[in-house]
Amino acid sequence: MKTKLNLLVVSHLYPCRVSPQHGIFMVRQANYLRDYGVESFFLVPCGKAVWPMYKIPKWRFYDPQNTRLDCGFEKDEIRYIRPPGTKFLLWEDYFIYWSLRKRALMWHEKKRFDAVLGVSMLPDAGAASMLGRYMNLPSVGLAIGSDVKVCPNISARLKNKLSNVIDDLDMIVGVSKDICNSIKAVGMPKREPETIYLGRDVSLFKPAEDKSDYRKRFNIPNDAVVGIYVGLIAKKKGMAELAAIIPSLVKKYPGFYLILVGDGPSLGTFELLGNQYRQIILPGNLPPDSVASYLKCSDFMIFPSYSEGMPQAVLEAMNCGLCVIASRVGGIPEAVIEGETGLLIEPENPQQLQTAIEKLLSNASMRQKLSARAESYSYEKFDPCKNAERFAKLLYSLIPGQK
Repeated sequence: MKTKLNLLVVSHLYPCRVSPQHGIFMVRQANYLRDYGVESFFLVPCGKAVWPMYKIPKWRFYDPQNTRLDCGFEKDEIRYIRPPGTKFLLWEDYFIYWSLRKRALMWHEKKRFDAVLGVSMLPDAGAASMLGRYMNLPSVGLAIGSDVKVCPNISARLKNKLSNVIDDLDMIVGVSKDICNSIKAVGMPKREPETIYLGRDVSLFKPAEDKSDYRKRFNIPNDAVVGIYVGLIAKKKGMAELAAIIPSLVKKYPGFYLILVGDGPSLGTFELLGNQYRQIILPGNLPPDSVASYLKCSDFMIFPSYSEGMPQAVLEAMNCGLCVIASRVGGIPEAVIEGETGLLIEPENPQQLQTAIEKLLSNASMRQKLSARAESYSYEKFDPCKNAERFAKLLYSLIPGQK
């Protein structure tokens, strides 16, 4: 019986100098898998853009100087030309495969990998499938969100591309039941897709012993009611709807404070609102420990996104003892249970969003009841150790002679 499994992980999502949070979820998951005998080795395909394109803010990830961070795992960065636009997704897995192939084989001779995992169905899982065939190893795809929820809607060719990747992989793991259902709707996987809820750092994301300590640190009154959003500040995350209702909310509820942690194209709108209303707090992109501190001074999370897999921000908030107002999309309803761990709204609906926020602002007992249940539920269903153990067992099942 094999007691250790060496996993080659192909992931363009990996913490980097420009964004330390980029792909941090997979690093955390790899740490949990270690406890069950799975050692991860990362091949990180890094798209590069020609000068001066990478000087444009939205292309800063493709700056040759944007190196990946040391996260405690062996990793190897491989650069490849990445032209702009989503159309390149039709061929990007081939570019990645040919860029990684020689390095992967050399590494395999030293490490003796047991399986190849691609983090995101497009482009990484496509490249992982080709590497698996090349090295005679089973291939696994991790479906995380927009790779299966958005890409099929971009074009028929991209949907067909995703279908082919699904058909080629030996196993597919989705971060929510909804993601797994989407996989089956697009392609014909060789085996039933498995749902694995990815792990958070539960030693960091936990309720505050004294919320007032954190509020004092951020100059927030103890009697304030604080809502928080964590993530990309962009239209697709429901930021236009949130911005539209802020003036009426802060006027009606002067004790309402709103924290938006992150950066993005819609940040300017909230900077203007912040100049007008002192209750708007914009700390920018933050490392995980600082994100946890802002969660610990808050009362509830607001997450009105248009499309999701299973957002880690929501689960981290629940771990910190916050109930959640969120859109009824993707895997969110698997975590945010209406009237139990939070309130669900339809996406792109500012009226529903405002009504839900006002319910929590005006009813302290409801906030406390929902928040207490959110914390307990986050450990019951989304326990990172139990999910990592199940993930490890699935990986072992791909090796001949293992169970």
